[in-house]
Amino acid sequence: MKHELEQVIATACHELHTADVPVVLTRPDEQFGDYATNVALQLAGRLHKNPREVAETIAEKLRTELAGRVQAVTVAGPGFINITLTDRALATAAGQAPAAKSRQHQGQTVVAEYSDANPFKVLHAGHVYTTVVGDAIAMLLETAGATVHRVNFG
Repeated sequence: MKHELEQVIATACHELHTADVPVVLTRPDEQFGDYATNVALQLAGRLHKNPREVAETIAEKLRTELAGRVQAVTVAGPGFINITLTDRALATAAGQAPAAKSRQHQGQTVVAEYSDANPFKVLHAGHVYTTVVGDAIAMLLETAGATVHRVNFG
């Protein structure tokens, strides 16, 4: 999804301002959306225009081009463009993520020891936490191709 967004933004910049600019998408704080770019700030200097005005024209083009895939395209600060994806676009991107298909631990054997309760004390909620986190880590390693041996001395 990120590569597709970069291409759409680059095309929009070229069509609107006949300028080619390197598009860099960053991951902003959650409150600002899923991606952010500063292309309008880069273009504004070349075009001798207000960066916010440049950002607004690009944002409007992106809203049209990415309809159905973006929840919002907003302009913030001096001319940053923030992009919030729809839930469907996020789910699609998650399914296509390289990490989901990665087998970087293929052939490795891992021992995951977790949830070791003290046999001389009462169990409490903290033990549930270590059990859930330990099992989640074990499952991630299995997804990455490792053979996982879960160990508990409780």
